[in-house]
Amino acid sequence: FKKAGIVMVVLLSYGLSLLFTDLNRIIFNSVQCYYIYMELISILENLTELDVKLPKLLKTVLGKTNDD
Repeated sequence: FKKAGIVMVVLLSYGLSLLFTDLNRIIFNSVQCYYIYMELISILENLTELDVKLPKLLKTVLGKTNDD
């Protein structure tokens, strides 16, 4: 149900971009960027659970600066 909800939100954002004649599709692109960002954060969190060493920049993005 979660993935179906995400697809519905993306389709709704596309419809809103068309409704408001958003030529650059800012609404649609913003929603897509949000979901891509959230998935990348999830992947990085999973990598830290698998004890994969990440660069300090990625650790600061995750908010985990100390080595646990």
